[in-house]
Amino acid sequence: MSVRSVALTEKATRELSPGIYRDKRTPGLYLYVGKRSRSFRMIYKMKGKTRTHPVGRMDSGVDLEIARAEAKRVTNLIDAGYDPEQRDREAARFSSKSILFKDAWESYVTGHLSFRKNPKKEADVVKLGAAAFFEGRALQSITRDDAREVLRLKKQSAGKIQNDRLSQSGRQPKDNAGHFAARNLQTRLKAFFNWCIENDHIERNPFEKLGMSWDTPARTRALSLDELCLTMEVLPDHPSPTFRALFTTLVFTGMRDQSEACAAKFGWINERDQCLDLPKEATKNSQPYSVALPPLILSMFLHLRQIAVEDGTPDIDREFIFSTDGERRYTIPPGDREALLDLLPEEFEHFTLHDLRRSMATGLARIGVISKIVERGVLHHLPAGTSELERVYDRHEYLPESVVAVARWVETVEARLAYRENDRRICSIIDKEVADVENWAKNHPEEYDDIVMRNRPLTDSIGPKRTFSLAQFGRGHRGRKTRGKKTE
Repeated sequence: MSVRSVALTEKATRELSPGIYRDKRTPGLYLYVGKRSRSFRMIYKMKGKTRTHPVGRMDSGVDLEIARAEAKRVTNLIDAGYDPEQRDREAARFSSKSILFKDAWESYVTGHLSFRKNPKKEADVVKLGAAAFFEGRALQSITRDDAREVLRLKKQSAGKIQNDRLSQSGRQPKDNAGHFAARNLQTRLKAFFNWCIENDHIERNPFEKLGMSWDTPARTRALSLDELCLTMEVLPDHPSPTFRALFTTLVFTGMRDQSEACAAKFGWINERDQCLDLPKEATKNSQPYSVALPPLILSMFLHLRQIAVEDGTPDIDREFIFSTDGERRYTIPPGDREALLDLLPEEFEHFTLHDLRRSMATGLARIGVISKIVERGVLHHLPAGTSELERVYDRHEYLPESVVAVARWVETVEARLAYRENDRRICSIIDKEVADVENWAKNHPEEYDDIVMRNRPLTDSIGPKRTFSLAQFGRGHRGRKTRGKKTE
C-alpha cells in the first residue's frame, strides 16, 4: 500500500479514505486508515533498524493533537539516546506496582531507620526538608530535576535562618549558609532511594550525580589556652547552673555535647575507676567505652547526684546528670549558648561547643600527652591510617593513662587561670593596663621586683590551685541568675 504525504488536520483524519498517510508537519507520524478503525503510529530508526511505535486509535480518544504530542516525546527520547520501546516496557512494568513517596517513606522509617542510633533525628531531616515537596508523588515520577529543586529550596530556607541568627548576634552573614543542611538532606534522601532500589521499588536513584557541590569545609577552630581561660572566667556569670556544669564538663573531658554529655546518667558514674561508663547506645561508633573524669568533674557529678537525691528522685541511677526539670535531658537551648557569647568580648572569635573537644585534644598535645592516649583514650577515636593489625590486636582502652592526662589538663588550665589573675593584680598595683605582664616585667625589671617584694602575698598565689567552686554548678533552675544585657 502506497504512502501519501498529507498536512493532517482534525477534519482530514476523520474523512480520509483507507490508506497510509504521513503527516507533513510531524516527522515520523503516520495515520493508518482501515475499513473499521483509524490509528496513529510513529515510525523511526534506532540502531540501524526501522521500528514502529503505536500511538493509539482514534476511537479510543487519541486525536491529532495527542498523537503529535506523543510523537514529539518519542523524538526527544531518540535524540537523547534512549530507546522508546525499552522506556515503555519499564513504565508498563512499574505501572502495576506504583508506590507513593509517602508510603515508601513510612515503611523505610518503621523498618530500616528503627534500627539506627537516632531514627527520629534522621527522619526529621527529611520530614522537615522534603516531605511536603514529594507529598502524593509516585517514586517513579521523581526525577533529578525534582531532587535539585528540593535541595535548592532547602539551601535557601536554611541559609536565611542561619544568616538571620548571625545578624542578630552581630556577626557577618556567610556565603555558604544553608549548604550543610542541604548536603545533610541529600545524604538522607540518597540513602532512602538506595533502600527503594534494594526493595525493587525503583531502578535509579534521583539523588545521585546531581552535579551540585556544597561548600562545607571541616571545622578547624581550636580555642587557645587563654581563650579557654577567658570563657571559664566569665562562666560563673552565666545565668544557668546546668549550662555552667555542662560547659565545664566539656572543657575538661572532651565529650561530645549532645550524644554523650547530655545523655549521661548517674548510673554511668564509676567512682572506683574515675570514669563515666557509656553504653553503646550513647556512643557514636556504637561501642561501649569509658570517659576519664578528672577529680574536679567527678566531684561535680557526685555533687549533682546529691542534689537529685535531695529532690526526691525515685530511681537515681536512671536519672540524667544534666536536667532542668528532673525528668528530661538538658538539650542546651539556644538562649543558654547566646548568654555565654554575650558575656565574652565582641572580638572573641565564634566557637561551638563541639570545638571544645578539638581544643582539649590540641591542649593535651601541647603539654606532651602522646597522641595515642589522646585519640584512643580521651577522644575514643581511631584516626584514619590506623593499621588493620592495630585495630584488631590493640585492645587496651588507655583508661588509666587518660585519667592522668585529663587531671594534668585541669591543672594546666587552673595554673593559667591563676597566672591571669596575678597579671590582673599586678596591673591594678601599677595602676594601668598592661597587655603582656611578662614582657612588661622584662622591660622594667627593677620596678617589677619592687612590686613582687612589696606584695609577696599576692604573687605567692601563682601556681596550680583549685579555682572552681561546686556551688556554681546545679541542676534544674536552682541558682539560675537573671540574665542581664551585655554592657558596652
